[in-house]
Amino acid sequence: MRECDVWKEMSGDEFENAKEGMEKLLMNRLYPIAFCPNSTDDKEKDDILQRKTSIFSWIEERHLDIKVTEDNESFLSFAASELLKMNNFKAPRDKLICILNCCKIIFGLMKHTKSSEGADAFLPLLIYVIIKANPAHLISNVQYISRFRDPEHLRAESGYYLTNMMGAISFIETMDVHSLSITQEEFDR
Repeated sequence: MRECDVWKEMSGDEFENAKEGMEKLLMNRLYPIAFCPNSTDDKEKDDILQRKTSIFSWIEERHLDIKVTEDNESFLSFAASELLKMNNFKAPRDKLICILNCCKIIFGLMKHTKSSEGADAFLPLLIYVIIKANPAHLISNVQYISRFRDPEHLRAESGYYLTNMMGAISFIETMDVHSLSITQEEFDR
């Protein structure tokens, strides 16, 4: 793209904006064939994750060793609402921004409550938000971002949050009584 006469004279920032615009234009047009393609098992994995998440919708913060505060509900509901916006967008960048917003709200809660546990507290909160939001097509969205977002933009903060999202999904997929802070008796109810 940089070799084309139209882009040659642009500054670095201008060219970066042009690449972002081009990605958005192309992916909006290719979305019907690029999102959850038939050649993958994304749809099946989405269905399994959504069923599993529904089964575990009864989970409370204490089951994931989350410190309960009076602010949890408002912050975590807001984080869930950001995650649920993902299906309103077609560009990988826009979908990734929904994940970033969700994660930043969770970190905002941790900062607000003066949590000093860092990543140890973050992942359980993200898992809890995913379970409570139960977003449709979560795996398809994450895979779409991974497949089509410029790899240069999947580093640093974006890469960290996307990796945590994948870890949270993996935890939910394999979650059982031994993954939670719960007795077998309480789990079986």
